[in-house]
Amino acid sequence: MRKLLLILCFAVTFNLSAQNYSFSKTTATYANLNGATVLENSNWTSIGQGVKVPFAFKYWGVALTDSLYLDDWGSLSLDNTYGEEISFLYDDLESRGAGKTLVSSKLDGIAPNRIFKIEFQNVGFFGDSPLFVDSANVQCWLYETSNLIEFRYGANKVKASTWSDGGAYVDLIDAGYNNVVSIENDPANPSVNLFINNLLPLVGMPANGMVYKFTPVASGIQNEVIHFKVSQNKIIISAALEIKSIALYNSNGQRIQIASEAEQLNLSGLAHGVYLVAVDTKDGVMTQKLVL
Repeated sequence: MRKLLLILCFAVTFNLSAQNYSFSKTTATYANLNGATVLENSNWTSIGQGVKVPFAFKYWGVALTDSLYLDDWGSLSLDNTYGEEISFLYDDLESRGAGKTLVSSKLDGIAPNRIFKIEFQNVGFFGDSPLFVDSANVQCWLYETSNLIEFRYGANKVKASTWSDGGAYVDLIDAGYNNVVSIENDPANPSVNLFINNLLPLVGMPANGMVYKFTPVASGIQNEVIHFKVSQNKIIISAALEIKSIALYNSNGQRIQIASEAEQLNLSGLAHGVYLVAVDTKDGVMTQKLVL
């Protein structure tokens, strides 16, 4: 009989953050920023600079106290190491020539409902050098008050061979690298991965007009305990909170099972290894590693 190495009791506290994100997708007409502040328009091969968000903004429930740092991989970080945290196009990017590729920012709207927008316009890819035939347009929108994050994709032409890893990495990672919401596989119908150890890219580029939306979910579950019972190769989960769904992910970040509140996850037939159990409640998502 398979032995559970991690879960040795009937109640465990889940790994929680002060905030989680729900993911949704929609479409909208893409328009390049007009009247924006140009951050970079030279024939650059790498960039790295701080961008101050012009209003109070919380990321994973924590207020930003410094600039976001923009890099040439199509991502924003919370410190000057330019590490991936807010990633909307993560790949090795380059200018297509002086005056041809704009990196810019713009503040739109009226307080307290302003939107801070960052755009890579007509950006090229290292994998397409030296001709730089391929190009992409993408924007990251940060919303005042709601703290919502959107990635908006415009016209693009990117060959499969251009990508360094087959496609764009699109995800939100917290500052401690403990929690993630990653959008993977088919850009038109992406899967959501909450397993930070094995992030995967999209297979290609989102279509012109695609919008990926990450909505903060206020969490009141920091001190909650999920009752986690293991019986006959099955996980039975109960809690005082309303459970919307229970999912099991493998070490590759693939969701291999999902169950409703009344059902059970089945461990029979699973190989030894590390898994992630994600419990989606009305107040947020709670996760716990499981070692078989």
